[in-house]
Amino acid sequence: MRIERVVADTFSEASERARQRFGRDALVLSTNKVGNVTELLVCIDMEAEAQNDSSAPGAAVVGDGFRAALDGVIAGKDAVSVTAAAPQSPSVATPVAAKRVDPEDGLQLVAAIRAELHALEKRLSAGQVQGGLTSGMLALLEQGVAASYARKLLAEDVEIAAMASGMLADLVTCDLGAVLGVDGLAVVGPAGSGKTTLVMQAARAVAERSPCSVSALRDARPGARERFFALADRATLEASWGGVPEGISVFDTGAMDVEELQRACKALETRGMILCLPAHMQRVAALRWLNAGLPIAAVVITHWESCEQPLGLLSLLAERGVPLCGLSATADATAALTPIDRARLETDLARILELTLCETDRSVG
Repeated sequence: MRIERVVADTFSEASERARQRFGRDALVLSTNKVGNVTELLVCIDMEAEAQNDSSAPGAAVVGDGFRAALDGVIAGKDAVSVTAAAPQSPSVATPVAAKRVDPEDGLQLVAAIRAELHALEKRLSAGQVQGGLTSGMLALLEQGVAASYARKLLAEDVEIAAMASGMLADLVTCDLGAVLGVDGLAVVGPAGSGKTTLVMQAARAVAERSPCSVSALRDARPGARERFFALADRATLEASWGGVPEGISVFDTGAMDVEELQRACKALETRGMILCLPAHMQRVAALRWLNAGLPIAAVVITHWESCEQPLGLLSLLAERGVPLCGLSATADATAALTPIDRARLETDLARILELTLCETDRSVG
């Protein structure tokens, strides 16, 4: 197996280039967008590729695709059209030789990807591109932190604890009780993010102070209505379907996407919105919701894992100054939402930064 990198302006272009270059059986391992460039890391079956190449008379063997793709980016050319790498001086580091990787072994795949990325880092820092990446910078980028914010964290090569403190200072948090209890509070977010569970958890928190019900906009997805009422019954909440009742209530926007919410925003403009973002959500997908112009009062992060903080998502909220008001760590509709404990969050941030940067040089260079 070999890891290859394909870059393009958009995801669709990068996917098409990967298909043309490596065939339909190439496995896409990860997708990332840095600035205006979309990057795909693709796993290639070297034996199958060698058979395909040898079957075509005079066909060139793709033996250095990662370097060719990189040279295409540096030269501003189409990564697919670059068939040979430019001559290199002895001082320029070349990508590591590809090893045979067991596709079923996740640790081997991650190690192979890191080896290729570190080879890229060495080439960039050797002077071919100004402002080459350091190990610390690359480690933060792998966690989904934006390049500009990563440089800010690494600017003075401070201690891990100070980096966590600085990130926490940028992160706006607000009281969960101040957000809940708004008349007609809407929970919005991507499908599968845990919105319906969050609706029940939020409504139970409101019901501790005053009567509260839950409602859902009509959702055509199979089983959505049945699941909504089943969760409401479990949470012992009064529930309605297909509208937004008057009074203190929390309602689920169901399958409504960003564009649908934007069109319906006039009807919802006097109602608060909580944005539900799962901890595993990638930066680009989260940006789509944050840039939608919706009247977001605060964010609740769902699928929260106390041992694995979403560094990329938290750094995005810190960059944008979007308030974070709570965490949801379970799919149990009767469980309480966790308010933000800044001291605990600082400790967690320090731990994940330590794990991310422990084996890297944290200077920007």
